[in-house]
Amino acid sequence: MRQLTLLWILLTGLAQGAYYPHGSGWAWRYSSGELQTMKPLGSGVWELIHSFSGIVRSIDLLRYTPQGIYLVGLIADGQEELYQPALELYPSGPLYVGEEWGGQSRFEGHQVRMFAWVEGLRGISTPAGRFNAFLLRISWVVEGGGEELLRDYFVPGLGVVRYEVPGAPPVDLIAVTPGG
Repeated sequence: MRQLTLLWILLTGLAQGAYYPHGSGWAWRYSSGELQTMKPLGSGVWELIHSFSGIVRSIDLLRYTPQGIYLVGLIADGQEELYQPALELYPSGPLYVGEEWGGQSRFEGHQVRMFAWVEGLRGISTPAGRFNAFLLRISWVVEGGGEELLRDYFVPGLGVVRYEVPGAPPVDLIAVTPGG
């Protein structure tokens, strides 16, 4: 039954042109205990709220455009910081193996570089189901030190179904609630 529900979400999302799903009511629950929810902020910006046990840890400020998804800023500890300019998180869909994108920006007075590429397609199983997902490698480099390499498994119309950070166990999608 869960697989039929996810198939319906995928087909409905893709039929509506939601390659990168977003909108009021969308929510993703992960094995780490994280709940990600979306809500509109206004002026074309959406909040992607990251919470654990009902406590908001951070909020990504995102702008969805025909050219892709842009990270406008971040709210953490009640402080809002903006990227100057906004960073391209995802290009316009559809993704394809070998595609690359990225950019640089200033954030909290530091130069930030993000580079991402689609390494391939992978079949994976999570508590939410079995998926053929794009494996995305994402590199973040901060001026003055600090680099992080992430692996995201992205399914069109559904979102990230697994993400991995070096030195930590994979974080899997447990459940998704589509927006209304």
